[in-house]
Amino acid sequence: MADKKNGSQGKKAAGGMTKKEAVAKGLGVLGKAATPTQLQKHIKDSYGIDMNPNHISVEKGKILKAAGDHKRSAAKPTAATPPAAQKPATGKEGISLRDIESVKDLVERVGAASLKKLIDVMAR
Repeated sequence: MADKKNGSQGKKAAGGMTKKEAVAKGLGVLGKAATPTQLQKHIKDSYGIDMNPNHISVEKGKILKAAGDHKRSAAKPTAATPPAAQKPATGKEGISLRDIESVKDLVERVGAASLKKLIDVMAR
């Protein structure tokens, strides 16, 4: 119960910052693609704060959603791509699972808005 009080209600953890602040700083250092386990190690080593990976995941989701970088919201623009996926491009069979995974990776790394700008530029 003590862990819940520290991060979720704004109380300071052992390192003088809230657990949410520690997750935000960890994301700033490791990037938004960092896993909860990577963040857990960084937060413990850098700030001396023990956090459960599930708690880190929840806080990471809140932080990314507030910043407009949440995976679910970034995935919405790709929902419009299936009709294009049915059209063969330059004689090929269409968009492969590997292509979709590559796009998903790019959306997670650079953000949907940046990727859309790149696509618009490349389509000219």
